Amino acid sequence: MSNRHLALAAAIVWAIAVLVGVFIAAPLWFGFEVDAGLIANALVALGTFAAAAAAVWVATSDRRERARARDAEDEAQAKLVVVTAQCQERPLELQVRVVNYGTRAIVDVTLVKLVVQGHEDLKLWPTTGPLPPIPTPGGGQSLFAFNPEVYGKRHPYFVAIRGDGSGQPRSITPNTSVTATMRWTDASGKLWERWGSGPWILAAAGLAVNIRLGTPVRIGP
Repeated sequence: MSNRHLALAAAIVWAIAVLVGVFIAAPLWFGFEVDAGLIANALVALGTFAAAAAAVWVATSDRRERARARDAEDEAQAKLVVVTAQCQERPLELQVRVVNYGTRAIVDVTLVKLVVQGHEDLKLWPTTGPLPPIPTPGGGQSLFAFNPEVYGKRHPYFVAIRGDGSGQPRSITPNTSVTATMRWTDASGKLWERWGSGPWILAAAGLAVNIRLGTPVRIGP
């Protein structure tokens, strides 16, 4: 029992003691006869009700505190799920990666939407992925790929990333900003969404990492 709950119990005892004084001392003060048995029974009933109410309040408060603690822990784990997106050259396609740096598994990783700079009207969905289906804790990742060959040579996505064969420059390159919004379910059954954008650049190559991440948003339950 927490200090707050002990303080509540002490307050209840104090309140009952005050009521004893009010119901017994006050009538005597004004010269009335006191039915001590009736007052005692009433106080016992009142004390029983107060104790039951306090027990319910304590139990409810404990549940709320535990729920808040679980929610905070789950949110901390969600912040360790990193979403990155970019145009790769080998193979030449858009890719989205979901990396789980947390200590708990996440499942049901799905794409909500993909936004490509300069091509915001494109409605793209993965041709493969997630591979593997579950990004394991501690740095495991799932890959979503958007193979232009599957979309077909006449599709605007194919033309933008590979060209139309007439010598016109590509409009989707490794420098193009790509933003992916992903959804997943955590180990507690909570549903989360987070967006991330790239391109990402390997720091090992002596270049800066360019990744922007949104704050994870719990969307249920």
